[in-house]
Amino acid sequence: MTFKETDFPDVLDQINSICKSEKNPAAAVEIIQQVIRIYQQIPIYPGLVELVSNAIEEEVEADDLEVGDRVTFKDGGEFFLGEIEEINDNQVKLSQTIHTESRGDLEFELNKFSDCRRINTDALKQEWPELYFEDDN
Repeated sequence: MTFKETDFPDVLDQINSICKSEKNPAAAVEIIQQVIRIYQQIPIYPGLVELVSNAIEEEVEADDLEVGDRVTFKDGGEFFLGEIEEINDNQVKLSQTIHTESRGDLEFELNKFSDCRRINTDALKQEWPELYFEDDN
């Protein structure tokens, strides 16, 4: 059996789908981490990993949330991810909160950059050019 004949490519397709569809970057990372965690628990069953991964997130009404839930939501153009620590009346306190904003073009001062990293979108082409084939899409 070749790699392509296994269920493992479905796990990669699942991760690719998350990357393309999830608008909240922090939520995408969180969901992918959960997929990896499930894979680490049952590595010989990648088909089940893909199947169980579909249950990682669910749409819920705000009224259905409970203390201890790990949640992601959008408030205006801003995304939030965190764990519900308290719920009082119409207020929710989140712990381990990650906050991202959905924006278009922005300008920054280069001298204020820190922990800056470039994402190499041509890594395969540069490291193993003999394995790189132009994508027809």
